[in-house]
Amino acid sequence: MSQNYFYFNHNNFNNVPKLKELAKPVVFRDLIYGYIYFEYEFLEKLINTKCMQRLRRIRQLSCVNIVFHGAEHSRFTHSLGVYELARRFLEMNSKDPEVKNIFNPETSKDLKKSKMRNKYLLLTAALLHDIGHGAYSHIFEDIFQTEHDFVSARIILKNTEISDILDEVHDRDFKKDLAYILTPTILEPKKNNKDLQIIRKLISSKLDFDRLDYLVRDAFYTGVIYGYIDTDKLIRSINILTTVDGEQKIYFSASSVTAIENYFINYYHMYKQVYGHAKVLGYTVILKQIFLRIKDLFYEKYCFKFANILQPLKDFLQEKEKLDQTQQHFSDNYIKFYLEIDDFYVNGLIVHLQKEDDIVLKYLCHDFLNRQIWCYQEKKSKKELEKEMEKEIGKELIKYFIFEDKGSLKSYKQDFQKDAIKICEEILIDRKLQKLNEVSPLLKSLIQSEKIANNDNDNKIFFRKKYKNF
Repeated sequence: MSQNYFYFNHNNFNNVPKLKELAKPVVFRDLIYGYIYFEYEFLEKLINTKCMQRLRRIRQLSCVNIVFHGAEHSRFTHSLGVYELARRFLEMNSKDPEVKNIFNPETSKDLKKSKMRNKYLLLTAALLHDIGHGAYSHIFEDIFQTEHDFVSARIILKNTEISDILDEVHDRDFKKDLAYILTPTILEPKKNNKDLQIIRKLISSKLDFDRLDYLVRDAFYTGVIYGYIDTDKLIRSINILTTVDGEQKIYFSASSVTAIENYFINYYHMYKQVYGHAKVLGYTVILKQIFLRIKDLFYEKYCFKFANILQPLKDFLQEKEKLDQTQQHFSDNYIKFYLEIDDFYVNGLIVHLQKEDDIVLKYLCHDFLNRQIWCYQEKKSKKELEKEMEKEIGKELIKYFIFEDKGSLKSYKQDFQKDAIKICEEILIDRKLQKLNEVSPLLKSLIQSEKIANNDNDNKIFFRKKYKNF
């Protein structure tokens, strides 16, 4: 009888040093995976922290719901999903020799020397990988030049609530290794720790648990048909190879090539039709311009009617200005103010700001709250539009009502080959791995077409159509 991976197997990890287990696994009902299981008490405690619960107040897809109205799912649900994929990976591959060598427990009483520790690291990293996301996810990062990975690492290292729970592992280096997995550059390099490199690649690479969950979850909640991905097949196909020189690499068996092709084609379609939808971008631009105007008004010492509501954002910006980019992530105040800002806060702020006397802010907030999506133009140059607008609203205000998007679609392009997924036969010949684009003509063609597309000038100029009413 085939194993049912939707149910948790308690008997895989017996007679080894463990953290406290729950008498009965905590179960979350999930629309994608059916059930999500938590066996360890410290993981349940992490879920109930303020930092994790904050993720319920941050949409996974920020502004996408303005076009795909079902896209109301949160970073919290996604984080649970990534954890569940990591758990299933351990469950499905528990008998694989190479996987056992990294993750399966030993009889050592020293947790540091036990492979059980790697299991804890993988599950915890999967759960906490997005804990540092800002309001409206990546939009906040673009506007304020922050990096959620760095914030995640900082929270893990210094947030008292999170830190106290992680200390239950009774291993001072556990938090540091966890932070390293999420953000290698924040700590000293640990290139010699091959296990950490593997764990990091499972959480963050070109085909990882993070992407597997969000592509399936985003497709489900947006209602599009592109996102069916055989996650169980892909997870079962993950293998780890130790080369002659001792290097460890993740590869996928040859039988999974079709499933991987499907993954990348769906990845391409989701970016093209959902994440990069013109109306989604046209709405996102409005939020960016609102924050641009707020920042400028702060610098101009504008007297806001609702200064008390703006205080968390003002505190954050002032703290950010004091520090360079490296120092920011080690400032307690920076993290404190950062965590006070979520989607709920931003939405409430915009409701109040539309009542401000500043006409620019008033119009921008009105557009955002009432789905007045900006138009876009591909043929006209930005300078042409600016000349037209200058006659109506004056040169100094143009920058708030026009935005040039220079972003291009991301798919399996040449830069993906830096961490290229490798395909090899299930029976390895001289332990030789092949690059995915060498095995799959389909993906080779996609790479080439994307290279051509990215060399074209496909910039979109977004602008407020009713600027003449000023």
